[in-house]
Amino acid sequence: MKSTKLSTIMFSIIIVLAMMLSCQNNPFAENYRDGFVSISKLPQGVYDHQCFTNNGFIYSAGGKNDNGSIDKVWYAKINLDGYLGDWIETTSLPYAVNSHQCFTANGFVYCVGGKYRSNVLYARINSDGTLDNWLETKSLPYYVYNHQCITANGFIYCVGGVTSEGESSKIFYSSLKSDGTLVNWQETTSLPFSAENHQCLTANGFIYCAGGEGNEEWPQKVWYASLNSNGALGKWQETNFAYSYVNEHQLCITDGYIYCLGGFLTSKVYHANLNTDGTLGTWQRTTSLFYEDYSHQCITVNGIVYCIGGHNNEYPINNVLMHFNPFIIMPTHPNGNNYYITNKCQFSLSDRVKLPYGYYYKIDNEYDTLLNASNSKYTTNQSLQFTSGISVEHGTHYLHIAIANKQNIPQDTLHFKFKTYMNAIEVSSQTHPNQSEWYDNTSFQIELNNKNSNLTYRYILDDYPSTIPTSSSALVDFTNYVFVNQLPGTHYLHIQVFDEIGGKGQPLHFRYNIYDSDEPKPAPLPVVTELNVNPTSVTKDGTISIEGTIEIK
Repeated sequence: MKSTKLSTIMFSIIIVLAMMLSCQNNPFAENYRDGFVSISKLPQGVYDHQCFTNNGFIYSAGGKNDNGSIDKVWYAKINLDGYLGDWIETTSLPYAVNSHQCFTANGFVYCVGGKYRSNVLYARINSDGTLDNWLETKSLPYYVYNHQCITANGFIYCVGGVTSEGESSKIFYSSLKSDGTLVNWQETTSLPFSAENHQCLTANGFIYCAGGEGNEEWPQKVWYASLNSNGALGKWQETNFAYSYVNEHQLCITDGYIYCLGGFLTSKVYHANLNTDGTLGTWQRTTSLFYEDYSHQCITVNGIVYCIGGHNNEYPINNVLMHFNPFIIMPTHPNGNNYYITNKCQFSLSDRVKLPYGYYYKIDNEYDTLLNASNSKYTTNQSLQFTSGISVEHGTHYLHIAIANKQNIPQDTLHFKFKTYMNAIEVSSQTHPNQSEWYDNTSFQIELNNKNSNLTYRYILDDYPSTIPTSSSALVDFTNYVFVNQLPGTHYLHIQVFDEIGGKGQPLHFRYNIYDSDEPKPAPLPVVTELNVNPTSVTKDGTISIEGTIEIK
Protein backbone atom coordinates (compact mmCIF):
# COMPACT_ATOMS: atom_id res chain seq x y z
CA MET A 1 0.00 0.00 0.00
CA LYS A 2 1.27 3.50 -0.86
CA SER A 3 2.15 5.88 1.95
CA THR A 4 -0.38 8.37 3.31
CA LYS A 5 -0.07 11.96 2.04
CA LEU A 6 -1.14 15.20 3.70
CA SER A 7 -2.65 18.10 1.72
CA THR A 8 -4.41 21.35 2.20
CA ILE A 9 -7.80 21.54 0.49
CA MET A 10 -8.31 24.76 -1.39
CA PHE A 11 -11.75 25.46 -2.75
CA SER A 12 -11.67 29.25 -3.27
CA ILE A 13 -10.35 31.10 -6.26
CA ILE A 14 -8.69 34.37 -5.27
CA ILE A 15 -9.15 36.95 -7.91
CA VAL A 16 -6.49 39.41 -8.99
CA LEU A 17 -6.64 41.77 -11.97
CA ALA A 18 -6.30 45.28 -13.38
CA MET A 19 -8.01 47.46 -15.90
CA MET A 20 -7.17 50.27 -18.37
CA LEU A 21 -8.82 52.71 -20.79
CA SER A 22 -7.84 54.46 -24.11
CA CYS A 23 -8.86 55.26 -27.79
CA GLN A 24 -9.40 52.74 -30.73
CA ASN A 25 -9.88 51.83 -34.37
CA ASN A 26 -11.61 49.09 -36.39
CA PRO A 27 -15.38 49.23 -36.58
CA PHE A 28 -16.16 49.03 -32.88
CA ALA A 29 -13.91 46.00 -32.26
CA GLU A 30 -14.91 43.81 -29.33
CA ASN A 31 -11.43 44.10 -27.80
CA TYR A 32 -11.78 47.82 -27.22
CA ARG A 33 -14.05 50.44 -25.67
CA ASP A 34 -15.14 53.24 -27.98
CA GLY A 35 -17.25 56.34 -27.68
CA PHE A 36 -18.42 59.66 -29.10
CA VAL A 37 -17.07 62.85 -27.58
CA SER A 38 -18.14 66.46 -28.19
CA ILE A 39 -15.10 68.12 -29.77
CA SER A 40 -16.64 71.32 -31.15
CA LYS A 41 -19.75 73.53 -31.14
CA LEU A 42 -21.56 74.96 -34.13
CA PRO A 43 -22.30 78.70 -33.81
CA GLN A 44 -25.91 77.73 -33.04
CA GLY A 45 -28.07 74.65 -32.66
CA VAL A 46 -29.39 73.48 -36.02
CA TYR A 47 -31.26 70.53 -37.54
CA ASP A 48 -32.59 69.53 -40.96
CA HIS A 49 -29.34 71.06 -42.22
CA GLN A 50 -26.71 69.62 -44.56
CA CYS A 51 -23.04 68.87 -43.95
CA PHE A 52 -20.32 68.07 -46.49
CA THR A 53 -16.52 67.97 -46.68
CA ASN A 54 -13.95 69.14 -49.19
CA ASN A 55 -10.17 69.52 -49.20
CA GLY A 56 -9.70 69.25 -45.43
CA PHE A 57 -12.71 71.35 -44.41
CA ILE A 58 -16.12 70.42 -43.03
CA TYR A 59 -19.24 72.52 -43.75
CA SER A 60 -22.76 73.05 -42.41
CA ALA A 61 -25.32 74.70 -44.69
CA GLY A 62 -28.88 75.87 -44.01
CA GLY A 63 -31.32 74.02 -41.75
CA LYS A 64 -33.59 75.12 -38.92
CA ASN A 65 -33.24 76.50 -35.42
CA ASP A 66 -35.88 77.58 -32.91
CA ASN A 67 -36.64 80.64 -35.04
CA GLY A 68 -37.14 78.79 -38.34
CA SER A 69 -35.05 78.20 -41.46
CA ILE A 70 -31.60 79.75 -41.87
CA ASP A 71 -29.37 80.59 -44.84
CA LYS A 72 -26.03 80.40 -42.98
CA VAL A 73 -23.04 78.37 -44.17
CA TRP A 74 -20.18 77.68 -41.74
CA TYR A 75 -16.93 75.80 -42.23
CA ALA A 76 -14.12 74.51 -40.00
CA LYS A 77 -10.69 73.11 -40.77
CA ILE A 78 -10.11 69.41 -40.01
CA ASN A 79 -6.79 69.09 -38.16
CA LEU A 80 -4.41 66.17 -38.59
CA ASP A 81 -5.57 64.67 -35.27
CA GLY A 82 -9.21 64.79 -36.40
CA TYR A 83 -10.21 67.70 -34.19
CA LEU A 84 -11.78 70.79 -35.77
CA GLY A 85 -10.69 74.41 -35.88
CA ASP A 86 -13.03 77.32 -35.22
CA TRP A 87 -16.25 77.55 -37.20
CA ILE A 88 -16.17 80.46 -39.67
CA GLU A 89 -19.06 81.90 -41.65
CA THR A 90 -18.76 81.97 -45.45
CA THR A 91 -21.08 82.88 -48.34
CA SER A 92 -24.67 82.32 -47.26
CA LEU A 93 -27.23 80.51 -49.38
CA PRO A 94 -29.44 82.85 -51.46
CA TYR A 95 -32.41 81.98 -49.24
CA ALA A 96 -33.19 80.26 -45.95
CA VAL A 97 -33.85 76.57 -46.51
CA ASN A 98 -34.20 73.29 -44.64
CA SER A 99 -34.77 69.63 -45.51
CA HIS A 100 -32.59 70.11 -48.60
CA GLN A 101 -29.61 68.07 -49.83
CA CYS A 102 -25.99 69.16 -50.36
CA PHE A 103 -23.00 67.32 -51.84
CA THR A 104 -19.66 68.08 -53.48
CA ALA A 105 -18.29 67.20 -56.93
CA ASN A 106 -15.48 68.51 -59.13
CA GLY A 107 -14.60 71.35 -56.75
CA PHE A 108 -18.19 72.58 -56.43
CA VAL A 109 -20.83 72.26 -53.75
CA TYR A 110 -24.45 71.68 -54.78
CA CYS A 111 -27.60 72.23 -52.73
CA VAL A 112 -30.75 70.68 -54.13
CA GLY A 113 -34.42 71.23 -53.28
CA GLY A 114 -35.64 71.87 -49.76
CA LYS A 115 -38.99 72.81 -48.30
CA TYR A 116 -41.18 73.63 -51.34
CA ARG A 117 -38.19 74.27 -53.61
CA SER A 118 -37.04 72.69 -56.87
CA ASN A 119 -33.93 74.90 -57.17
CA VAL A 120 -30.45 73.48 -57.68
CA LEU A 121 -27.73 75.82 -56.40
CA TYR A 122 -23.97 75.45 -56.80
CA ALA A 123 -20.86 77.36 -55.71
CA ARG A 124 -17.14 76.92 -56.28
CA ILE A 125 -15.15 75.85 -53.20
CA ASN A 126 -11.92 77.83 -52.73
CA SER A 127 -8.69 76.38 -51.41
CA ASP A 128 -8.95 78.42 -48.19
CA GLY A 129 -12.36 76.88 -47.43
CA THR A 130 -14.49 79.84 -48.46
CA LEU A 131 -17.26 79.61 -51.06
CA ASP A 132 -17.78 81.77 -54.13
CA ASN A 133 -21.20 83.22 -54.84
CA TRP A 134 -24.03 80.75 -55.28
CA LEU A 135 -25.36 80.23 -58.81
CA GLU A 136 -28.41 78.38 -60.05
CA THR A 137 -28.47 75.52 -62.56
CA LYS A 138 -31.07 73.13 -64.02
CA SER A 139 -33.95 72.81 -61.53
CA LEU A 140 -35.65 69.54 -60.62
CA PRO A 141 -38.93 68.73 -62.41
CA TYR A 142 -40.78 69.36 -59.12
CA TYR A 143 -40.26 70.75 -55.65
CA VAL A 144 -38.98 68.14 -53.22
CA TYR A 145 -37.84 67.93 -49.60
CA ASN A 146 -36.90 65.18 -47.11
CA HIS A 147 -35.33 63.49 -50.14
CA GLN A 148 -31.82 62.14 -50.78
CA CYS A 149 -29.18 63.28 -53.28
CA ILE A 150 -26.01 61.33 -54.00
CA THR A 151 -23.32 61.32 -56.68
CA ALA A 152 -21.60 58.47 -58.49
CA ASN A 153 -19.65 58.17 -61.75
CA GLY A 154 -20.28 61.77 -62.79
CA PHE A 155 -24.03 61.66 -62.14
CA ILE A 156 -26.27 63.16 -59.47
CA TYR A 157 -29.33 61.21 -58.23
CA CYS A 158 -32.38 62.63 -56.46
CA VAL A 159 -34.22 59.84 -54.61
CA GLY A 160 -37.75 59.91 -53.15
CA GLY A 161 -38.89 62.65 -50.76
CA VAL A 162 -42.05 64.75 -50.51
CA THR A 163 -43.39 66.43 -53.65
CA SER A 164 -46.63 68.22 -54.53
CA GLU A 165 -48.13 64.75 -54.99
CA GLY A 166 -47.04 63.55 -51.52
CA GLU A 167 -44.38 60.98 -50.69
CA SER A 168 -42.59 59.86 -53.82
CA SER A 169 -40.75 56.76 -55.01
CA LYS A 170 -39.38 58.50 -58.11
CA ILE A 171 -35.68 58.82 -58.88
CA PHE A 172 -34.26 61.42 -61.27
CA TYR A 173 -30.64 61.78 -62.34
CA SER A 174 -28.50 64.29 -64.23
CA SER A 175 -24.90 64.38 -65.39
CA LEU A 176 -22.45 66.90 -63.91
CA LYS A 177 -20.61 69.23 -66.28
CA SER A 178 -17.08 70.48 -65.62
CA ASP A 179 -18.29 74.10 -65.26
CA GLY A 180 -20.61 73.08 -62.39
CA THR A 181 -23.86 73.13 -64.35
CA LEU A 182 -26.21 70.18 -64.89
CA VAL A 183 -27.82 68.75 -68.00
CA ASN A 184 -31.51 67.85 -68.14
CA TRP A 185 -32.92 65.58 -65.45
CA GLN A 186 -34.02 62.05 -66.47
CA GLU A 187 -36.12 59.51 -64.62
CA THR A 188 -34.76 56.04 -63.81
CA THR A 189 -35.83 52.95 -61.86
CA SER A 190 -38.11 54.01 -58.97
CA LEU A 191 -37.79 52.84 -55.39
CA PRO A 192 -39.97 49.84 -54.46
CA PHE A 193 -41.88 52.15 -52.06
CA SER A 194 -42.43 55.85 -51.60
CA ALA A 195 -40.17 57.27 -48.89
CA GLU A 196 -39.15 60.43 -47.04
CA ASN A 197 -36.62 61.01 -44.27
CA HIS A 198 -34.80 57.93 -45.55
CA GLN A 199 -31.07 57.63 -46.18
CA CYS A 200 -29.17 56.69 -49.34
CA LEU A 201 -25.49 56.27 -50.21
CA THR A 202 -23.27 54.53 -52.74
CA ALA A 203 -20.55 51.89 -52.36
CA ASN A 204 -18.85 49.31 -54.58
CA GLY A 205 -20.95 50.13 -57.64
CA PHE A 206 -24.31 50.01 -55.81
CA ILE A 207 -26.76 52.53 -54.40
CA TYR A 208 -28.33 51.74 -51.01
CA CYS A 209 -31.45 53.22 -49.41
CA ALA A 210 -32.58 52.43 -45.86
CA GLY A 211 -35.40 53.30 -43.50
CA GLY A 212 -37.52 56.44 -43.62
CA GLU A 213 -41.22 57.18 -43.64
CA GLY A 214 -43.76 56.27 -46.28
CA ASN A 215 -45.23 52.89 -47.08
CA GLU A 216 -45.34 51.20 -43.67
CA GLU A 217 -43.12 48.36 -44.88
CA TRP A 218 -40.38 50.67 -46.13
CA PRO A 219 -38.74 51.61 -42.80
CA GLN A 220 -38.03 47.93 -42.13
CA LYS A 221 -35.99 47.51 -45.33
CA VAL A 222 -32.64 48.13 -46.95
CA TRP A 223 -32.77 48.12 -50.72
CA TYR A 224 -29.90 48.26 -53.20
CA ALA A 225 -29.53 48.61 -56.98
CA SER A 226 -26.56 48.56 -59.34
CA LEU A 227 -25.23 51.79 -60.84
CA ASN A 228 -25.00 51.51 -64.63
CA SER A 229 -22.35 53.37 -66.62
CA ASN A 230 -25.02 55.38 -68.50
CA GLY A 231 -26.44 56.71 -65.22
CA ALA A 232 -29.52 54.49 -65.09
CA LEU A 233 -30.13 52.19 -62.12
CA GLY A 234 -30.62 48.44 -62.14
CA LYS A 235 -33.43 46.56 -60.41
CA TRP A 236 -33.88 47.21 -56.69
CA GLN A 237 -33.28 44.22 -54.40
CA GLU A 238 -33.80 43.78 -50.68
CA THR A 239 -31.05 42.97 -48.19
CA ASN A 240 -30.63 42.84 -44.39
CA PHE A 241 -31.79 45.52 -42.00
CA ALA A 242 -31.15 45.72 -38.26
CA TYR A 243 -34.44 46.71 -36.71
CA SER A 244 -38.10 47.39 -37.45
CA TYR A 245 -38.34 51.17 -37.72
CA VAL A 246 -36.01 54.12 -38.21
CA ASN A 247 -36.30 57.54 -39.82
CA GLU A 248 -34.49 60.89 -39.74
CA HIS A 249 -31.36 58.80 -39.15
CA GLN A 250 -27.95 58.86 -40.84
CA LEU A 251 -25.98 56.33 -42.88
CA CYS A 252 -22.24 56.48 -43.45
CA ILE A 253 -19.49 54.11 -44.60
CA THR A 254 -15.99 53.54 -43.27
CA ASP A 255 -13.52 50.64 -43.34
CA GLY A 256 -15.86 48.40 -45.35
CA TYR A 257 -18.79 48.79 -42.95
CA ILE A 258 -22.06 50.67 -43.28
CA TYR A 259 -23.32 52.45 -40.16
CA CYS A 260 -26.83 53.54 -39.19
CA LEU A 261 -26.64 56.26 -36.53
CA GLY A 262 -29.46 57.65 -34.42
CA GLY A 263 -32.86 58.62 -35.80
CA PHE A 264 -36.14 59.81 -34.36
CA LEU A 265 -36.12 59.27 -30.56
CA THR A 266 -33.12 56.92 -30.61
CA SER A 267 -29.41 57.08 -29.90
CA LYS A 268 -28.70 53.56 -31.18
CA VAL A 269 -25.95 52.81 -33.69
CA TYR A 270 -25.76 49.66 -35.81
CA HIS A 271 -23.25 48.46 -38.38
CA ALA A 272 -23.04 45.76 -41.06
CA ASN A 273 -20.28 44.72 -43.44
CA LEU A 274 -20.59 45.49 -47.16
CA ASN A 275 -20.39 42.42 -49.39
CA THR A 276 -19.01 42.65 -52.93
CA ASP A 277 -22.30 41.35 -54.41
CA GLY A 278 -24.22 44.29 -52.95
CA THR A 279 -25.75 42.44 -50.02
CA LEU A 280 -25.08 43.38 -46.40
CA GLY A 281 -23.90 41.20 -43.54
CA THR A 282 -25.78 40.86 -40.28
CA TRP A 283 -26.42 44.17 -38.53
CA GLN A 284 -24.92 44.43 -35.05
CA ARG A 285 -25.49 46.93 -32.27
CA THR A 286 -22.46 49.00 -31.35
CA THR A 287 -21.57 52.16 -29.40
CA SER A 288 -24.56 54.49 -29.10
CA LEU A 289 -24.61 58.25 -29.41
CA PHE A 290 -24.87 59.58 -25.86
CA TYR A 291 -28.19 61.31 -26.55
CA GLU A 292 -31.15 60.78 -28.87
CA ASP A 293 -30.41 62.56 -32.11
CA TYR A 294 -32.43 62.96 -35.30
CA SER A 295 -32.42 65.30 -38.30
CA HIS A 296 -28.66 65.42 -37.71
CA GLN A 297 -25.74 64.85 -40.08
CA CYS A 298 -23.05 62.14 -39.89
CA ILE A 299 -20.10 62.01 -42.24
CA THR A 300 -16.74 60.23 -42.36
CA VAL A 301 -13.38 61.86 -43.04
CA ASN A 302 -10.17 59.81 -43.05
CA GLY A 303 -11.97 56.96 -41.29
CA ILE A 304 -13.32 59.22 -38.51
CA VAL A 305 -17.08 59.49 -37.95
CA TYR A 306 -18.50 62.93 -37.13
CA CYS A 307 -22.10 63.59 -36.07
CA ILE A 308 -23.13 67.23 -36.33
CA GLY A 309 -26.12 69.07 -34.89
CA GLY A 310 -29.62 67.61 -34.97
CA HIS A 311 -32.52 67.59 -32.52
CA ASN A 312 -33.13 65.61 -29.32
CA ASN A 313 -36.90 66.27 -29.12
CA GLU A 314 -36.27 69.20 -26.78
CA TYR A 315 -34.02 71.64 -28.60
CA PRO A 316 -31.69 71.98 -31.61
CA ILE A 317 -28.20 70.62 -30.95
CA ASN A 318 -24.96 72.48 -31.67
CA ASN A 319 -22.62 69.65 -30.65
CA VAL A 320 -20.12 68.17 -33.09
CA LEU A 321 -19.44 64.60 -31.97
CA MET A 322 -16.30 62.74 -32.98
CA HIS A 323 -16.13 58.97 -32.63
CA PHE A 324 -13.03 57.68 -30.90
CA ASN A 325 -12.30 54.10 -31.81
CA PRO A 326 -10.95 53.36 -29.30
CA PHE A 327 -11.86 55.99 -26.75
CA ILE A 328 -10.82 53.83 -23.82
CA ILE A 329 -9.02 50.50 -23.77
CA MET A 330 -9.06 47.91 -20.99
CA PRO A 331 -6.21 45.46 -21.60
CA THR A 332 -7.14 43.45 -18.52
CA HIS A 333 -10.87 43.56 -19.37
CA PRO A 334 -10.71 43.76 -23.18
CA ASN A 335 -14.25 42.49 -23.77
CA GLY A 336 -17.05 44.13 -21.83
CA ASN A 337 -19.18 40.98 -22.13
CA ASN A 338 -16.59 38.61 -20.63
CA TYR A 339 -15.69 37.99 -17.01
CA TYR A 340 -12.14 38.53 -15.75
CA ILE A 341 -10.40 37.48 -12.57
CA THR A 342 -9.87 40.80 -10.82
CA ASN A 343 -10.68 42.93 -7.81
CA LYS A 344 -8.37 45.86 -8.62
CA CYS A 345 -8.83 48.68 -11.12
CA GLN A 346 -6.45 50.72 -13.28
CA PHE A 347 -7.42 52.94 -16.22
CA SER A 348 -6.03 55.55 -18.59
CA LEU A 349 -7.51 57.71 -21.33
CA SER A 350 -5.96 57.64 -24.77
CA ASP A 351 -3.59 60.43 -25.61
CA ARG A 352 -5.78 61.17 -28.62
CA VAL A 353 -8.55 62.30 -26.30
CA LYS A 354 -7.73 65.91 -25.52
CA LEU A 355 -8.45 67.01 -21.96
CA PRO A 356 -7.92 70.77 -21.80
CA TYR A 357 -10.13 71.00 -18.69
CA GLY A 358 -9.75 67.51 -17.20
CA TYR A 359 -12.52 64.96 -16.61
CA TYR A 360 -14.72 63.35 -13.97
CA TYR A 361 -15.00 59.63 -13.27
CA LYS A 362 -16.87 57.14 -11.09
CA ILE A 363 -17.10 53.35 -10.76
CA ASP A 364 -20.38 51.76 -9.66
CA ASN A 365 -22.86 49.03 -10.60
CA GLU A 366 -25.34 51.27 -12.46
CA TYR A 367 -25.23 51.31 -16.26
CA ASP A 368 -26.52 54.88 -16.75
CA THR A 369 -25.12 57.02 -13.92
CA LEU A 370 -24.86 60.65 -15.03
CA LEU A 371 -21.90 62.44 -13.52
CA ASN A 372 -21.92 65.79 -11.80
CA ALA A 373 -19.29 67.59 -9.77
CA SER A 374 -20.60 66.19 -6.47
CA ASN A 375 -21.06 62.48 -7.29
CA SER A 376 -17.72 61.85 -9.01
CA LYS A 377 -14.00 62.58 -8.80
CA TYR A 378 -12.14 65.13 -10.90
CA THR A 379 -8.66 64.72 -12.38
CA THR A 380 -6.44 65.96 -15.19
CA ASN A 381 -4.37 62.77 -15.13
CA GLN A 382 -5.06 60.60 -18.17
CA SER A 383 -3.76 57.49 -16.39
CA LEU A 384 -4.92 56.35 -12.96
CA GLN A 385 -4.00 53.24 -11.03
CA PHE A 386 -5.85 52.06 -7.93
CA THR A 387 -3.70 49.85 -5.74
CA SER A 388 -6.13 50.32 -2.87
CA GLY A 389 -9.32 52.15 -2.12
CA ILE A 390 -11.28 51.09 -5.20
CA SER A 391 -11.84 47.38 -5.69
CA VAL A 392 -14.51 45.63 -7.69
CA GLU A 393 -16.39 42.64 -6.36
CA HIS A 394 -17.99 39.80 -8.27
CA GLY A 395 -20.45 41.00 -10.90
CA THR A 396 -20.95 43.63 -13.59
CA HIS A 397 -19.58 47.12 -13.02
CA TYR A 398 -19.45 50.39 -14.93
CA LEU A 399 -16.84 53.07 -15.29
CA HIS A 400 -18.42 56.44 -16.03
CA ILE A 401 -16.38 59.28 -17.55
CA ALA A 402 -17.40 62.85 -18.40
CA ILE A 403 -14.96 65.33 -19.90
CA ALA A 404 -15.13 68.75 -18.24
CA ASN A 405 -15.94 71.91 -20.18
CA LYS A 406 -14.26 75.28 -19.71
CA GLN A 407 -16.57 76.02 -16.76
CA ASN A 408 -15.23 72.81 -15.16
CA ILE A 409 -18.65 71.14 -15.45
CA PRO A 410 -18.82 67.47 -16.52
CA GLN A 411 -20.65 66.96 -19.81
CA ASP A 412 -21.83 63.98 -21.88
CA THR A 413 -21.24 61.01 -19.54
CA LEU A 414 -19.85 57.90 -21.24
CA HIS A 415 -20.38 54.44 -19.73
CA PHE A 416 -17.99 51.46 -19.99
CA LYS A 417 -18.96 48.01 -18.77
CA PHE A 418 -16.60 45.46 -17.24
CA LYS A 419 -17.12 42.21 -15.34
CA THR A 420 -15.31 40.40 -12.54
CA TYR A 421 -15.72 36.80 -11.45
CA MET A 422 -15.18 35.71 -7.84
CA ASN A 423 -17.28 32.57 -7.57
CA ALA A 424 -14.97 29.64 -6.86
CA ILE A 425 -15.38 26.52 -8.94
CA GLU A 426 -16.71 23.64 -6.83
CA VAL A 427 -15.58 20.02 -7.27
CA SER A 428 -17.56 17.11 -5.90
CA SER A 429 -17.38 13.36 -6.51
CA GLN A 430 -20.10 10.74 -6.27
CA THR A 431 -17.51 7.98 -6.32
CA HIS A 432 -15.00 9.58 -3.88
CA PRO A 433 -17.04 12.11 -1.88
CA ASN A 434 -14.82 12.27 1.24
CA GLN A 435 -11.22 13.31 0.69
CA SER A 436 -10.06 11.59 3.87
CA GLU A 437 -11.69 8.25 3.08
CA TRP A 438 -10.36 5.33 1.04
CA TYR A 439 -12.43 3.82 -1.78
CA ASP A 440 -11.98 0.66 -3.80
CA ASN A 441 -13.52 2.25 -6.92
CA THR A 442 -10.84 2.80 -9.58
CA SER A 443 -13.16 5.03 -11.64
CA PHE A 444 -12.96 8.58 -10.27
CA GLN A 445 -16.06 10.63 -11.16
CA ILE A 446 -16.23 14.41 -10.66
CA GLU A 447 -18.92 17.07 -10.97
CA LEU A 448 -18.16 20.78 -11.37
CA ASN A 449 -20.27 23.74 -10.25
CA ASN A 450 -19.77 27.52 -10.74
CA LYS A 451 -17.86 26.95 -13.98
CA ASN A 452 -17.99 30.21 -15.94
CA SER A 453 -18.26 29.90 -19.72
CA ASN A 454 -16.17 33.07 -20.24
CA LEU A 455 -13.20 31.65 -18.35
CA THR A 456 -10.82 28.81 -19.20
CA TYR A 457 -10.12 25.97 -16.77
CA ARG A 458 -7.24 23.48 -17.07
CA TYR A 459 -6.38 20.42 -15.00
CA ILE A 460 -3.66 17.93 -14.06
CA LEU A 461 -3.97 14.51 -12.35
CA ASP A 462 -0.92 13.42 -10.33
CA ASP A 463 0.25 12.24 -6.91
CA TYR A 464 1.48 15.61 -5.61
CA PRO A 465 -0.60 17.88 -3.33
CA SER A 466 0.25 21.33 -4.75
CA THR A 467 0.84 21.04 -8.50
CA ILE A 468 -0.31 24.10 -10.44
CA PRO A 469 -1.73 23.57 -13.97
CA THR A 470 -0.38 25.81 -16.74
CA SER A 471 -1.94 27.28 -19.86
CA SER A 472 -0.81 24.16 -21.77
CA SER A 473 -2.41 21.65 -19.36
CA ALA A 474 -5.48 19.61 -20.33
CA LEU A 475 -8.61 21.67 -20.91
CA VAL A 476 -11.58 21.31 -18.56
CA ASP A 477 -14.26 21.26 -21.24
CA PHE A 478 -16.77 19.30 -19.16
CA THR A 479 -18.88 19.65 -16.02
CA ASN A 480 -19.10 15.88 -15.42
CA TYR A 481 -16.33 13.40 -16.13
CA VAL A 482 -15.08 9.93 -15.15
CA PHE A 483 -11.36 9.12 -14.96
CA VAL A 484 -11.13 5.32 -15.29
CA ASN A 485 -8.51 2.72 -14.28
CA GLN A 486 -6.97 4.74 -11.45
CA LEU A 487 -4.16 2.99 -9.53
CA PRO A 488 -4.29 2.38 -5.76
CA GLY A 489 -2.91 5.26 -3.68
CA THR A 490 -3.53 8.93 -2.98
CA HIS A 491 -3.98 11.16 -6.03
CA TYR A 492 -4.89 14.76 -6.73
CA LEU A 493 -7.00 16.62 -9.27
CA HIS A 494 -5.61 20.16 -9.72
CA ILE A 495 -7.69 22.83 -11.51
CA GLN A 496 -6.51 26.31 -12.47
CA VAL A 497 -8.71 29.11 -13.89
CA PHE A 498 -7.54 31.58 -16.56
CA ASP A 499 -9.25 34.55 -18.17
CA GLU A 500 -8.76 35.34 -21.86
CA ILE A 501 -5.71 37.54 -21.29
CA GLY A 502 -3.88 35.04 -19.07
CA GLY A 503 -4.93 36.27 -15.63
CA LYS A 504 -5.27 33.35 -13.23
CA GLY A 505 -6.63 32.58 -9.80
CA GLN A 506 -5.28 30.27 -7.12
CA PRO A 507 -5.47 26.58 -8.10
CA LEU A 508 -7.89 24.13 -6.55
CA HIS A 509 -6.62 20.74 -5.32
CA PHE A 510 -9.01 17.81 -4.81
CA ARG A 511 -7.61 14.67 -3.15
CA TYR A 512 -9.01 11.19 -3.74
CA ASN A 513 -7.83 7.89 -2.25
CA ILE A 514 -8.05 4.41 -3.78
CA TYR A 515 -7.04 1.24 -1.90
CA ASP A 516 -6.18 -2.16 -3.22
CA SER A 517 -9.35 -4.24 -2.90
CA ASP A 518 -7.20 -7.27 -2.01
CA GLU A 519 -6.11 -5.56 1.20
CA PRO A 520 -8.07 -4.26 4.23
CA LYS A 521 -9.45 -0.72 3.98
CA PRO A 522 -7.00 1.77 5.58
CA ALA A 523 -7.91 4.22 8.33
CA PRO A 524 -9.14 7.70 7.28
CA LEU A 525 -6.48 10.22 6.33
CA PRO A 526 -6.11 13.54 8.19
CA VAL A 527 -7.11 16.67 6.35
CA VAL A 528 -5.59 19.89 7.70
CA THR A 529 -8.07 22.72 7.21
CA GLU A 530 -6.25 25.43 9.20
CA LEU A 531 -2.56 25.70 9.98
CA ASN A 532 -0.54 28.67 11.26
CA VAL A 533 3.25 28.38 11.37
CA ASN A 534 5.64 30.94 12.83
CA PRO A 535 8.61 30.89 10.41
CA THR A 536 10.94 32.19 13.15
CA SER A 537 10.24 29.19 15.40
CA VAL A 538 12.58 26.74 13.71
CA THR A 539 14.78 25.28 16.47
CA LYS A 540 18.43 24.27 16.28
CA ASP A 541 17.47 20.61 15.95
CA GLY A 542 15.27 21.41 12.91
CA THR A 543 11.90 21.06 14.60
CA ILE A 544 9.19 23.70 14.00
CA SER A 545 6.98 25.24 16.62
CA ILE A 546 3.38 25.46 15.28
CA GLU A 547 1.24 28.25 16.64
CA GLY A 548 -2.50 28.58 16.18
CA THR A 549 -5.10 25.94 15.49
CA ILE A 550 -4.76 22.58 13.79
CA GLU A 551 -8.07 21.06 12.80
CA ILE A 552 -7.95 17.49 11.54
CA LYS A 553 -10.87 15.68 9.96
